[in-house]
Amino acid sequence: MRKRAYIWLAILGTFLLLFLSIKSVVGQGITYKQAPLILTTLSLILLFGLYLITSRYDIWILGPQKVLYMGLGAGLYLLIRYLFTAVLNISFGKITLHPAVCIPVLFGFSFGPGVGFFTGAVGGLLADFAIGWDVFPIWSIASGITGMIPGFMSLFKEEKIPERYLSTLVVLMIISSAGMVFLHPQVPEPWTGQMKDFTFWAYSLLVGGAIMMANSYLMEQRDLNFVSINLWGALGIMVSTLLASLGDIWLNNFSVETALIGEYAPYTAIDLLNLVLFAPMIMAAYHAARNRLELNVQS
Repeated sequence: MRKRAYIWLAILGTFLLLFLSIKSVVGQGITYKQAPLILTTLSLILLFGLYLITSRYDIWILGPQKVLYMGLGAGLYLLIRYLFTAVLNISFGKITLHPAVCIPVLFGFSFGPGVGFFTGAVGGLLADFAIGWDVFPIWSIASGITGMIPGFMSLFKEEKIPERYLSTLVVLMIISSAGMVFLHPQVPEPWTGQMKDFTFWAYSLLVGGAIMMANSYLMEQRDLNFVSINLWGALGIMVSTLLASLGDIWLNNFSVETALIGEYAPYTAIDLLNLVLFAPMIMAAYHAARNRLELNVQS
């Protein structure tokens, strides 16, 4: 148990040291504003507290193979996000293609919360740097949480908690998020401060939720893992984006309305739509590659 704690501390410490190193490279170093550093440190402390609460479960076991998966996941997240952000940059109206969001979800679901967190957090930090942006540690941590939450799937099963509870929670969160936008659609845009109508994103949330539930229903008899990935991925996206958006109230002096309606709602809608679109493709590609590898090994 103590060894697990040390490993988890090493993961969180690696993220913090990587963040500080990148800030030094881009020329800010120790002069970086205190607020992001304080919030980042507090977030990592809370994540370690979450580990302590659930440390008795085997989901936190991290052997050499899972450490390998951490590096693979972070590298894959970096590659796909860089490709679709800096090279392709494909969008359909207001919806941008962002398949990288599926990577921490799938790695967390498959290999546990530690692997999922490292994949999203470290991969996101490196992707921001590679693209040429400043690094945003709170949003990188949010990417990590997106991967961490699906890692708790096996804990749900171990405690014999029916998955319909999770399905109900996800549906209620999507409806509540859309309803919040419908009730107060016009708020200052996060980065320009101009008043903008965000009603489009309320409909996008409902459409993403409807597609996700329809996919889950259609796949329920064929692939229960896909149903779980939909639900756990959606929960991870909504919780992580909500926390990061609320953090921007302090970091960027956003109003609560701007943080929730102008930032949380659009980012959540985009990630949900990308999850339901690309997760089946990535899973199909993975199964095809694995089957081919097994055939090659047998031959």
